[in-house]
Amino acid sequence: MLDWHEGEHEDVDSTTLNHQPTIDTLRACGIYKYWLIPIMRAQVPFLEWPVERWNIQDQCFYIGGHQLEIEASNIYFLTGFPNRGEHLSLFGTRPGGQSLASLRLEWCNNQNQEKGIEIKFISRPELMVTEFTVTRLCGAAALHMATGSQIRMAIDCYRGTIFNWCDAVLANLKGQLTRVKNGQSKTFGYGALVVSFALERVPMLIPHQLTVGVGAPREPKMMRWVAVMARHPDEGEKVVCFPEIYFDWLENQVFAIQDFPYAGMDFRGDPDMVLPQGEQWDDRGIFTFHSCFYLNFFFLNIIFKTDSNFFLKCTHRPTASSQSPGF
Repeated sequence: MLDWHEGEHEDVDSTTLNHQPTIDTLRACGIYKYWLIPIMRAQVPFLEWPVERWNIQDQCFYIGGHQLEIEASNIYFLTGFPNRGEHLSLFGTRPGGQSLASLRLEWCNNQNQEKGIEIKFISRPELMVTEFTVTRLCGAAALHMATGSQIRMAIDCYRGTIFNWCDAVLANLKGQLTRVKNGQSKTFGYGALVVSFALERVPMLIPHQLTVGVGAPREPKMMRWVAVMARHPDEGEKVVCFPEIYFDWLENQVFAIQDFPYAGMDFRGDPDMVLPQGEQWDDRGIFTFHSCFYLNFFFLNIIFKTDSNFFLKCTHRPTASSQSPGF
């Protein structure tokens, strides 16, 4: 069974909500949106389902005969990470910079750790919260400890550096999927991200009685899945879980892939999606294909407006017998 790691510092996050310098720091480096996403309740059986369908050679998922690739654009819309900025690698050692001993002397109240830095001893609250967020971004196994590379990343973020987290997280996520599928690791640091990706792209995975909000155009898509699978749900709310009968039911289903799950989202001009110095929002880039989709659909609507069979096929819904079981 996989070990699904998520953040363990909700108390620090709740305190930060009223600490403007920390909010400003997170916004300046472009990770504020991700920090706002609450912790998802660990659904290990659901996480294992897409992991089992990860193809190591092709570096993609195979679901119901469909090849499903996870790309940087998926990371962008799910998390709200900057998809431009300085290049970053989340595995290996980050070259250069201060030694670990020097970092402890400058930034920590306690210097007794044998290796790494225990995040709760970081003296500046802005850097401490940034570091908690960075270790989560790195899919780290020990979320309360920071390596030398991770603390250097956090310091750069603290000083306003904007990294291209989408490409960095994607590369690390694929590496973790491969190691887990190979049996080289039992620890997976991107459970909420992979579960949200699967639910966005494979509609049949969503139980029919699960009501999920659409979300605002500037809200990362992970937010809506966390809303129904929170680790600490409000008192009186039913905890969403996926029982064994759900996965038995999935074995006999016909799957389709949602090709345009992020239609309607638009981060352009968003004050919480700060761009690197010298860059500006324009009408080009990753948003263009949404406009093309709507235009194509408009013309198809004209061409096929007299073909009722075409629209019946497009609007076909599963019958009651194919609906998913309850929780």
